[in-house]
Amino acid sequence: MKILIAIAALALGVLAAAPASAAGDIRGKGGKCIDIPNGDTKVGVRLHYWPCDGSPEQKWTFQHGQIEGKDGMCLNVAGGKPADGARLQLSACSAPGADQWRLSNGQIKMGDKCLDLPDGNTRDGAPIHLWACDGGQEQAWVYPQVMSPRAAAENALGRVLGVIVYAQECKAPVKDAQMERLGAASDRLQAKLEIPTSEMEKIAADVRRDAAAHCDTIRANFGGIFEATRAAADAVR
Repeated sequence: MKILIAIAALALGVLAAAPASAAGDIRGKGGKCIDIPNGDTKVGVRLHYWPCDGSPEQKWTFQHGQIEGKDGMCLNVAGGKPADGARLQLSACSAPGADQWRLSNGQIKMGDKCLDLPDGNTRDGAPIHLWACDGGQEQAWVYPQVMSPRAAAENALGRVLGVIVYAQECKAPVKDAQMERLGAASDRLQAKLEIPTSEMEKIAADVRRDAAAHCDTIRANFGGIFEATRAAADAVR
């Protein structure tokens, strides 16, 4: 069932512009991908250009103006504001709308700037930054496609259920109001998708068995993970 894919993506740290996109790589000039060097997901790590290999370090989702990747971290730029030469780096995900990326005719924009390969450099390890939009090939990207409404609902439910289980198993710094909101979202999405409670219990059990390997990440980034998950659920009506 597709919801299991969403749960598996969450377990790998791939937490999904509304509407939502499927998780996938972002390819540019020469067919290489935006990549997290050595899988290092600390805040401030600079992204680079690397041969596409299908790894979690190259899987991204677009939602509510944010681009999320491994360990629930988001793409941002140094300084957090669009400026010529601002390097692409990781940051904690924030409330929807804080890091506003837009997809437009093959370009990825922040403000009036475009995601760009400096001087069209496609070598392994080349940096990626923002630059004035000029329609060049160094600013042309192929990114994940928008999900169908049902796939978006399944993705949202998978993420909600995963965060609930991880918060419980990892003793994350979660507030009662946050858990109540996640619980209500889970009930609403389960009803919308007509998924039997027995199936939900099986999925939760699968996630629970895998939780220990991800507790450090969940505890360290719970605020951003909660906001991204809440936004994904709220976008499905």
